[in-house]
Amino acid sequence: MNTIWKNGGDTPTRNLHISIALGRRKAPFPSDFHFPADDQKIYGGRPLPILVLGPHATASAIKGVEIPSSAVPDINSGRELDYLWGYARYNDIFGAPHITRYCEQITSIETDLAGSTSDVTAAYTPCDRGNCADEECAAEKIPWPDHPDIPGAAPPL
Repeated sequence: MNTIWKNGGDTPTRNLHISIALGRRKAPFPSDFHFPADDQKIYGGRPLPILVLGPHATASAIKGVEIPSSAVPDINSGRELDYLWGYARYNDIFGAPHITRYCEQITSIETDLAGSTSDVTAAYTPCDRGNCADEECAAEKIPWPDHPDIPGAAPPL
C-alpha cells in the first residue's frame, strides 16, 4: 500500500520528505499516540529521500508498506486493527517549514487473486487524531519528525 500526494499550490516544494508507516494492533491507539516514523526501517537505515513536487503535481512515498495476505481475514473481521499513517514535510519557496499528516484505519481489504491482475481494494476510516497540517498538528501535540541530518528539518512543533 502507498499514498499519493498532490501539491495543490502554485509553487514547488523544497526539501520534500514523504513518510509512510503501518501499525498492526489488537486495540485502538492510546490517546497520546505520537505516530512514530518508521523511516529508517522502511528505507533500509538511510534517511528519507529528498523530493521536489512541482505545482499541481503528484508523487507517492518512495516505498510503500506491505500487509501479509494472511492478515486480511483478521482485518476484515475487526480482530486486527491496521493503521496507515505518515506525513509530507517540506519547505515552501520562502523557506517556511510545513507538515501535513494523515492516519487511516484500514477497515477492509478485498482481493481478486483469481483474476489476471490480482486487484486489491481497501476501505479506510480516518483516525480520530493525526490528520492535520502545521498548527493543527501542534494543537494535537504530535511531535515534528526529528531528522536533524536532513536539510530543511524544522525544530519540533
